[in-house]
Amino acid sequence: MKKLIWVASFTSVLVGIGFFVTQKLFSHNFHITGTIGLDPNLESRAKRPNTVLFLIAKNHAGIPVAVKRIINPQFPLKFEIDSEDLVLPGGSWTGPLHVEVLVNNHGHAGVILPGDLTGSHSTLVATGSTPISITVDKVLNKPDPHS
Repeated sequence: MKKLIWVASFTSVLVGIGFFVTQKLFSHNFHITGTIGLDPNLESRAKRPNTVLFLIAKNHAGIPVAVKRIINPQFPLKFEIDSEDLVLPGGSWTGPLHVEVLVNNHGHAGVILPGDLTGSHSTLVATGSTPISITVDKVLNKPDPHS
């Protein structure tokens, strides 16, 4: 009986290690790096206290695949999105992505208010490609749906 318990415990440990190693091996394929710049005319808006920058990688349908949140960003900002930023942990992504930035003072990625700032990379990005450059250069004027 003790031998059976030992074998079961040992097998559980091996399965756990195998799962961890497999996740690490396959999720390392997701990697996007680059620099985020800021239009000088928007500097005062982006340097307010409690500013939050969301770096969002979306698939062809506009669904977020990865999101990175940075509090009080300093521009120019070097960034890296990797497997830890995937919306579905332990997953992977191989298709082209649209990468965009949202900067605001309310801290919500899914809520767009007048005065929020944005910018995006001009072309689709492949994971593991050369570093990209994004400039935060637009002020959003979408009306607040709560007013």
